[in-house]
Amino acid sequence: MPDNDKTKQVQALLRPAQLLILIAAILAGILVAQFLAPTVFRASPSDLDRNGYLLDVLASPNHHPEYVVLGNSIAMQGIDTRLLSKDIPGHPLGYNLSSTGQGLTEANMFFTALPDSVETVIHLFYVNQLQGVLVIDEQKLNAMQMFGYRMDQDLKNELIRIYGFNTDELLNQSSAQKAFKSRWALRQASDTLIRDLVRTDRDFDSLRTELYFPSPKSPRLSGKKLRKSYVDTFSKMNKPEFLIYYQGTEHLDSFIKQVKASGRNYIMVVAPLNPAGNEFIPADKLLKATEAITKITQKNDVLLINAIQLLDEKDFFDALHPSVDGAGILTRYIAEQINANAKRYDLKIGNGGEQ
Repeated sequence: MPDNDKTKQVQALLRPAQLLILIAAILAGILVAQFLAPTVFRASPSDLDRNGYLLDVLASPNHHPEYVVLGNSIAMQGIDTRLLSKDIPGHPLGYNLSSTGQGLTEANMFFTALPDSVETVIHLFYVNQLQGVLVIDEQKLNAMQMFGYRMDQDLKNELIRIYGFNTDELLNQSSAQKAFKSRWALRQASDTLIRDLVRTDRDFDSLRTELYFPSPKSPRLSGKKLRKSYVDTFSKMNKPEFLIYYQGTEHLDSFIKQVKASGRNYIMVVAPLNPAGNEFIPADKLLKATEAITKITQKNDVLLINAIQLLDEKDFFDALHPSVDGAGILTRYIAEQINANAKRYDLKIGNGGEQ
């Protein structure tokens, strides 16, 4: 009996100890997972890898661009900064920092990460980008955070002011929450690897790391594929969602003010619209969008380059994206407008660079 009593006493003592060990092991596992999460995230290929590469470039002491291009995939495939720099006096170094689906908040985040060498921000803006009521896609925000981006409090406060709703909660997640939510990258990794193997017509690695003209240089669609591209793209734009929302106009105005307050020039480029879209989108909707953009740029006294009617249908390889020839036309037009208006807007690139 005494031996049994001793055994029970030992077991009674072990239970709390085992529980403490278990809790400690779980906490240690969480801490290790949180510590390793950014490394695992970077090792998992995804559609947002370009964002990580661009943030690394901007943080590097070896890169000193004098101007940058911000925007979505239309800017990626529509502006060649090597060609643009060639046509601008002084041939300044310019980087194309556009990325797939880059909206206002994403562009704003890249802006706050720019090195001091950047004097001019060229922002390509598509006519339907004033319709957003959400601050940013949560997956994109998570990717920027896992790649090391840290939003300053001033920008957080401004985004909360503009977008309201649950923006505060979204932008102020803990490190553990960010790490936990980054699981999507692991799920997407296999899809990305398979796509890279199957889509041999595109060099995805170069798209992730190209700083001047990140275009896949795709051949033009034809026949049913081209028509499907038109229907899928433009029919969406002819819905009530195309309405101009306060959040979009307020954020664009705020973004321009932020750029100017930093001592940099801001140049707005309204992206070319494929004439095929005229069949689907009423002219009054386009007019309202361009009028809203014009009003904001005039209010802030910044150069507006309206290229919405610049390209013909043959200059696009699908519904939205310029072909290589179309990109050449757009890029040269931007250079012409910068050179012609450099003195009027006291631009630090173009003829105004003679100051």
